[in-house]
Amino acid sequence: MQASQFGAAASSDFARASWLRFVACLPWILLVWQALWLLHFARSTGWCCDASYYLQTGRILWEQGLYYPDMLAGYRPYLTPLVVGVIGQFPVSTAVICDANLAYSFNAAVLFAAISAGLTLGFSRLLTRRQWLLVSLPTLFNPFFLADLVVPLQESVTLFVALPVLTLVGASLILGRLERVAFLVVALTGFVAMARTSNAIVGAAAAVLCVFLLWHLRHDARRRLRLVVSAAAGIVFAVLLVLPQLSINRHHFGSLVSPHYQEIARLQLEHGADLMRYGTAYEDGEWKGIRLQSAWYDYTPGAAVDHPYENAGWGVVPQVLAHFFAGLHVDEPRTYWSRGRPSGFSAWFVASALMAFLGTIGIARDLRHCPRVGWTLLVLVAVSVASTALLAVESRFGIWGQLGLAMGTARLLFAQPRHPRILQIVLLALAYVAVAMSINLWLWTYA
Repeated sequence: MQASQFGAAASSDFARASWLRFVACLPWILLVWQALWLLHFARSTGWCCDASYYLQTGRILWEQGLYYPDMLAGYRPYLTPLVVGVIGQFPVSTAVICDANLAYSFNAAVLFAAISAGLTLGFSRLLTRRQWLLVSLPTLFNPFFLADLVVPLQESVTLFVALPVLTLVGASLILGRLERVAFLVVALTGFVAMARTSNAIVGAAAAVLCVFLLWHLRHDARRRLRLVVSAAAGIVFAVLLVLPQLSINRHHFGSLVSPHYQEIARLQLEHGADLMRYGTAYEDGEWKGIRLQSAWYDYTPGAAVDHPYENAGWGVVPQVLAHFFAGLHVDEPRTYWSRGRPSGFSAWFVASALMAFLGTIGIARDLRHCPRVGWTLLVLVAVSVASTALLAVESRFGIWGQLGLAMGTARLLFAQPRHPRILQIVLLALAYVAVAMSINLWLWTYA
């Protein structure tokens, strides 16, 4: 009997030691997986349209300077082609790969993997493994975002910078370095707004977080002052990023604001009124636009209207809801579907719907357990959803909402006390996935 007890204890100790070794190695396992995943997408991802435009514009900007010739220079900010040009010229694979598209993808993959490794190494001794997973899984190791990092797009440049910075923000919150958090979130807002103008919406979430941080330090006047100074430094950084764009606008158009904004905004609204969703797929040897036509919008061809949604009537409500749905649920992690159009049913969509449900639960619980995080994520998801209300949505348009839900999911799993009704949560999650899948299959019947 004693021998049996001794054997069971030894087996338990061995299992515990093995588990601890696995947990200790987990960040490095994730880094290897991430690098292989990025290189896989770099090798297999194709693109067209906007991505080809940004790759070419990035080369032109790199060669001719800030006043590069581009008719959309005032509408599409300079920072995306600038970053694309830098990555494209980076001598990681440019010297050995002749194909410019492939060279860019490999450069981006290697650079992001190196940044992730640096952050993991830097915080490996400052955070516990659980804390590191909390801040890095929804950002650095989020498979929904890694695929597009190797494609030259506005959203890719946004994520290339935002994911590491938000990892730093999460780690700094845990370590209590609130002044650093204030600078990072304000400066990040300025950067992503200059990568894509509509990204300025994240400023609302940054402002909410800064207000909560000020409230948290209400009894420490010295740290409050340092936090205000840090936020002001972030504003100065953002303004410095805006100034070159104003100079470009004045050079090309003689004014600080591009004349293209109103025209292109109307075009975007027209697509949004007519389409529930939009995508690009490689079919029959060529890239094709996949249009999910509206099931409700009554738009008479050739009719003169003052606003694209003028004839929508009550159809605007389900149309907007369809846009919301498309922005938070992903059929395929790539913007350009290189293996043909999705069917509406995929493992990616199931994972995306599950993350949407669990992320919502996580954010709702954080409103009580950690209000500063809960309200920040709630505002981030809300402004992301609102920004897609009237547009023909591609999944990349909803990256901020998807990121907020991913963070909510991570907090539900790693930061919050165990939910007392875990079984009910699991059953509701499965039910939501089933309903979301049914909606998605129905939407795809209009493609």
